[in-house]
Amino acid sequence: MPAFEGSSNPEIGSALVDYLTNSPLLDGFSEQGLQSLFDSYSDELKPRIDGLMAKLSEVRGERLQKLTQIEALVGKGDEERGRALYFGKAICSTCHTILDEGGTLGPDLTSVQKDRSIHDIVESIIYPGVSLARDYETYQVKTATETHIGILKEQTPDAVVLETGPQTSVRIARNEIVEISNSETSMMPQGLDQLLSEDEKADLIAFLLGRDLVY
Repeated sequence: MPAFEGSSNPEIGSALVDYLTNSPLLDGFSEQGLQSLFDSYSDELKPRIDGLMAKLSEVRGERLQKLTQIEALVGKGDEERGRALYFGKAICSTCHTILDEGGTLGPDLTSVQKDRSIHDIVESIIYPGVSLARDYETYQVKTATETHIGILKEQTPDAVVLETGPQTSVRIARNEIVEISNSETSMMPQGLDQLLSEDEKADLIAFLLGRDLVY
């Protein structure tokens, strides 16, 4: 989605509205994020954007229902099975650390229950784009020839370092940068709830909540 921010081409805007209206991932967007995405388009597209916002409101109601159902699984999972999922099928450890194990692209989850409510934890797993953790926001950095998307890990007077994946980063010289902008899109992909069964979701949540050990 960041690639479309700032565009004003009506054909692109129309196609984007159609795509998002019918996308199964629409419920992962925030209202502010969608408004920002379409800020540069002309008023002729406004009725269709309003329709998209109405659809977003509808699916947000469905989103709350889904979160409530998943929250009801709290207390029903097995922590050890959840650990196997965390470091295996659910691929959480690719980007997140728990007790010094795992990647660093995303926030450390060792004491996640200490800092966030159960609702927030479940929402961040199922809908990662709704609320981005501080210092892990996604940025878009444009040069004259390229656009890079990632998490801003380092800034110096001469360059910025953007972490673009679990094992990849790019150093961009300041004198090459045309624009740096914040993106509403999370680096964490949406759809984990479709990858895991109900029992597996319960197990993963049990593991995450059971890791509240470091203070």
